[in-house]
Amino acid sequence: MPLRLRFGKGPVPSGKSWAGKWCLLLVPAACAVGLLALSVSGIGRPTTRLQALSGAFAGLRAMAVHDPRLHRRVFTSYSNRLVQGMDKADQDLLARALSDGNRAYDRARWRYGLMPVELGIVIDGVEHRFLSDEILFNRYRRNYLDLRDSSSFGTRGEFLPWEMFRSVQYDQLPRPLGQLILQLQIDRYRRYLQPSLWPGIGVQEWRTVPDPVLKIAAYRMVRYWAGIYAPEGMRREEAARIVASIGRVESLFDLDKMVHRDPATGRADLGFLQISEPLRRRLRGLSEFRDCSDSDFLKPWVSIRAGAYSFFSIFLEGAGGDVLEAIGHYNAGRHGPRERAEEYLEAVAGQFQRAFVRRTYSPTLRFILMTAHGDYVRGVEEDRLYAAQRSQSASKGKR
Repeated sequence: MPLRLRFGKGPVPSGKSWAGKWCLLLVPAACAVGLLALSVSGIGRPTTRLQALSGAFAGLRAMAVHDPRLHRRVFTSYSNRLVQGMDKADQDLLARALSDGNRAYDRARWRYGLMPVELGIVIDGVEHRFLSDEILFNRYRRNYLDLRDSSSFGTRGEFLPWEMFRSVQYDQLPRPLGQLILQLQIDRYRRYLQPSLWPGIGVQEWRTVPDPVLKIAAYRMVRYWAGIYAPEGMRREEAARIVASIGRVESLFDLDKMVHRDPATGRADLGFLQISEPLRRRLRGLSEFRDCSDSDFLKPWVSIRAGAYSFFSIFLEGAGGDVLEAIGHYNAGRHGPRERAEEYLEAVAGQFQRAFVRRTYSPTLRFILMTAHGDYVRGVEEDRLYAAQRSQSASKGKR
């Protein structure tokens, strides 16, 4: 069973003698130093030597992570000795591994590769067990695959962590591991953050992209179309936060929540911004959406554009510029039930509060918003939705 490491500060767990604790800490470092000795003796190819060096640093790092108080006194001291004991070839090899292109990958490998941590991740109410390196490098869970069992052949893809995880799962990871994974995903899927490619990417291709990268692209699309359709006098960042809050209520920008069908009428609302059937018919009367089929409204690029246009050019104008009233109309319609409109406004204001005001709500969401654009967290107190949330909180307090 893999060794469990603690992340964060705090007292050393009780229940073991100090001798036992030091043995637990020093054994991985001793093994790593042995590998280092083999590597510098000239045995093996350069890749083996790099693995041995990585193992040595991983053992020392494991000691530091187990008890953060050992970090400066042990990790720094011994890592300096390791570097001083290397010959010129090993130092050059280590320098290449620490180059800008591979820094995050190798740092993650050193930190978690030698002694993987077993983690319990809850997905749809069920806890799944993963090793840290399986999540970090998006590996197949080999223990679930038996090649002798024909029924399991070809089903490996469903066990890829990056395809299974949504933002809430990344929040369950230790902070250092989660940050490294998010950065690795951005580096690997950077092409999906290029605006010139968004119009041509369909839903099925977006499903191959990790959820955080998809959400970063979605928030950038929101900011782009909000800036195009927002009325004169409204700040672009406020317009983007309004549309983003609506999108969070409608679908959380989740590909699995893009279709909502009314059981009574059979009509479906489509896309991240849940464009209704009557609204789709109205939009097709415009040149921008004339050739859009229902499947096109599922595409993030088209759905976000349609939602931004509808809110600012239809509902906001119909509400005479009243942002709060227009938000209610987006769900209930201009002549819909007042209670339904108020409930929807409250839901949108709540998502606004979680995402843009209480930014410690989700470390992963904060990373996504800051990577999408820094404007998402600037000038929030001046937004009309911020005032709406405060007034709702005050009215609830009086009750």
